[in-house]
Amino acid sequence: MIVLNIESGKVNYDRDHDVLRIRFPLPSDAFSYDDEEYPGIYVSRSEKDNRITGFTVFDYSRRSLRELKLLLPMVEWDEVSGRIQ
Repeated sequence: MIVLNIESGKVNYDRDHDVLRIRFPLPSDAFSYDDEEYPGIYVSRSEKDNRITGFTVFDYSRRSLRELKLLLPMVEWDEVSGRIQ
Protein backbone atom coordinates (compact mmCIF):
# COMPACT_ATOMS: atom_id res chain seq x y z
CA MET A 1 0.00 0.00 0.00
CA ILE A 2 1.22 3.48 -0.84
CA VAL A 3 0.87 6.08 1.91
CA LEU A 4 0.07 9.51 0.49
CA ASN A 5 2.34 12.34 1.54
CA ILE A 6 0.07 14.88 3.23
CA GLU A 7 2.88 17.46 3.33
CA SER A 8 2.52 17.95 -0.42
CA GLY A 9 -1.25 18.33 -0.13
CA LYS A 10 -3.58 21.06 1.02
CA VAL A 11 -5.78 20.33 4.05
CA ASN A 12 -8.89 22.43 4.59
CA TYR A 13 -11.47 21.91 7.32
CA ASP A 14 -14.74 23.83 7.16
CA ARG A 15 -15.99 23.84 10.77
CA ASP A 16 -19.32 25.45 9.87
CA HIS A 17 -20.24 22.57 7.55
CA ASP A 18 -18.03 19.89 9.18
CA VAL A 19 -16.32 19.01 5.90
CA LEU A 20 -12.66 18.04 5.55
CA ARG A 21 -10.99 18.42 2.16
CA ILE A 22 -7.55 17.13 1.26
CA ARG A 23 -6.16 17.99 -2.17
CA PHE A 24 -2.89 17.03 -3.82
CA PRO A 25 -1.26 19.07 -6.58
CA LEU A 26 -2.28 18.33 -10.16
CA PRO A 27 -0.73 19.56 -13.38
CA SER A 28 -2.55 22.65 -14.66
CA ASP A 29 -4.05 20.73 -17.61
CA ALA A 30 -5.32 17.80 -15.52
CA PHE A 31 -8.85 17.10 -14.37
CA SER A 32 -10.20 14.86 -11.66
CA TYR A 33 -13.50 13.23 -10.79
CA ASP A 34 -15.04 12.26 -7.43
CA ASP A 35 -16.63 8.98 -6.39
CA GLU A 36 -18.39 8.29 -3.10
CA GLU A 37 -16.32 5.31 -1.93
CA TYR A 38 -18.02 5.13 1.48
CA PRO A 39 -21.07 6.99 2.81
CA GLY A 40 -20.03 10.64 3.06
CA ILE A 41 -16.45 9.98 1.93
CA TYR A 42 -15.47 10.97 -1.59
CA VAL A 43 -12.20 10.08 -3.28
CA SER A 44 -10.95 12.28 -6.13
CA ARG A 45 -8.96 10.63 -8.90
CA SER A 46 -7.11 11.92 -11.94
CA GLU A 47 -8.93 11.33 -15.21
CA LYS A 48 -5.60 10.74 -16.92
CA ASP A 49 -4.09 7.99 -14.77
CA ASN A 50 -6.66 7.31 -12.01
CA ARG A 51 -4.27 8.28 -9.21
CA ILE A 52 -5.75 9.70 -6.03
CA THR A 53 -5.82 13.49 -6.08
CA GLY A 54 -7.83 14.17 -2.95
CA PHE A 55 -10.51 13.32 -0.43
CA THR A 56 -13.65 14.94 0.92
CA VAL A 57 -15.01 13.74 4.26
CA PHE A 58 -18.45 14.94 5.34
CA ASP A 59 -19.31 14.92 9.08
CA TYR A 60 -15.60 14.74 9.84
CA SER A 61 -15.94 15.57 13.56
CA ARG A 62 -18.39 12.69 14.03
CA ARG A 63 -15.97 10.10 12.65
CA SER A 64 -13.44 8.33 14.79
CA LEU A 65 -9.79 8.25 13.84
CA ARG A 66 -10.04 4.46 13.91
CA GLU A 67 -12.85 4.50 11.32
CA LEU A 68 -10.92 6.82 9.01
CA LYS A 69 -7.77 4.69 9.31
CA LEU A 70 -9.75 1.55 8.42
CA LEU A 71 -11.56 3.11 5.44
CA LEU A 72 -8.64 5.14 4.04
CA PRO A 73 -5.41 3.57 5.31
CA MET A 74 -3.33 5.38 2.68
CA VAL A 75 -3.83 8.70 4.51
CA GLU A 76 -1.65 9.74 7.44
CA TRP A 77 -4.64 10.66 9.65
CA ASP A 78 -2.54 11.60 12.69
CA GLU A 79 -0.77 14.21 10.58
CA VAL A 80 -4.04 15.44 9.05
CA SER A 81 -5.69 15.92 12.45
CA GLY A 82 -2.60 17.76 13.66
CA ARG A 83 -2.81 20.19 10.75
CA ILE A 84 -6.43 21.20 11.35
CA GLN A 85 -6.37 21.79 15.13
